[in-house]
Amino acid sequence: MPLRSRAFFQTAILLVAGAVVLALTDGCSTTSRKAKSATPATSAQTPGASATPAPVAPGFMYIANFAAGTVSVLDAATNLVTATLTIGGNPWGVAVSPNGSFLLVSDTTNNKVAVVNAAARYAPPPGPAPSSTQVASDTPTFSETATASTTSTETPTLAATCSGGTCTFVSTGSSTMTTSTTRTMTATPLPTCLATLSCTTTWTLTPTPCTFSYSTGFGPAGVAMTANGAFAYSTNQNANTVTVQNLDLTTCTTSNLATLNVGTNPWGLTILPNGSYVYVVNYSSNNVSVISTASNTIIATVAVGPNPHDVHGHPNNSVVWVSNSGAGDLSIINTTTNTVIATLTAGQEPYCFANSPNGSRLYVANYSSNSVSVLDTSTYANVATVPVGIYPSGVAVTSGGSYAYVTNAGSGTVSIIRTTTNTVVATIPVGTGPKGIVGWP
Repeated sequence: MPLRSRAFFQTAILLVAGAVVLALTDGCSTTSRKAKSATPATSAQTPGASATPAPVAPGFMYIANFAAGTVSVLDAATNLVTATLTIGGNPWGVAVSPNGSFLLVSDTTNNKVAVVNAAARYAPPPGPAPSSTQVASDTPTFSETATASTTSTETPTLAATCSGGTCTFVSTGSSTMTTSTTRTMTATPLPTCLATLSCTTTWTLTPTPCTFSYSTGFGPAGVAMTANGAFAYSTNQNANTVTVQNLDLTTCTTSNLATLNVGTNPWGLTILPNGSYVYVVNYSSNNVSVISTASNTIIATVAVGPNPHDVHGHPNNSVVWVSNSGAGDLSIINTTTNTVIATLTAGQEPYCFANSPNGSRLYVANYSSNSVSVLDTSTYANVATVPVGIYPSGVAVTSGGSYAYVTNAGSGTVSIIRTTTNTVVATIPVGTGPKGIVGWP
């Protein structure tokens, strides 16, 4: 069985027995572009162990839990899971729209990509549960209106007291007064798509006309969205194709633009930051397909190392990096010539990875050695090797570059690495078999 298939099978057996940001992701890992990092409290960690969460950065991380059929919403400001979105099947890759309102989640079992309203990331305000036909927007304002009404019932008795021709009338008896108050909570502004809000512990999402899915080829894995949110690309590992989809997130409609034949068993993919090309790694044919987004045609095929799994582009668009899980290294491709110009050594079976915002560091999840390699992209040196949980799979880096989030498929956790010290500062339980991860904003 090929190495990539073996890794996939190992995770499934273990679990049964026991990536824009700016919307650019391959379904494995992402690099956040907007969230500003805060300073977390440090806590000693044992890789894979649960720990008291420490605040890291404002924003959210979305984690696809392959074996649980869900997506965990992790609030990076508190490092708490604030919501769990039900996807069904086996979600693998995840991408987020530029405004953070929608997620794309690939479901490898049901051969579809789910388009999910991301409003469930909001923690509820205190008070009664609001109800609305629309979801809260990215910056909702909550207001409460109280309306009071009073009714009274009197049963008076009139008595007269007279003296010297003057009478004084006195009313005696009982009086009953009842006051009732109606309180109404609303959230404004309201966007166009529908959902139901609940105020129990977190927002919960109910399927609505704007939570939908579209069909892909057999076995979708990686998924990416263009920076304008108008187009989505997804790899179909068992069909050897890439699905190109038009998205209209205003009217909640989608249409297929093209289905492109690529190499054998395509997995990760990335869109260059300038949006010009999509790079797709083909696991079993040991090469990378280059797609022009202007024409949606393949303009080059680049040979790389054995069993490539993930790919990311430098922020300046000059090179892309490709993790070769069968060789324990990464290929560097010049995007002008589409040729391999160098290799970087990583750990055992490098899986998914992410780059720092300035492109100076790579954080590579080594699936079989339960570690993350920190690589210098200028000197090609291995700066550090960080122990994490079991079967590290996806990686996302915050926009300030201060923290890297790593999904551990065999542990059901996310390890948070402080990049200034290259140490794990928190380990957060999520769903079963976490794979892809993406951050927003």
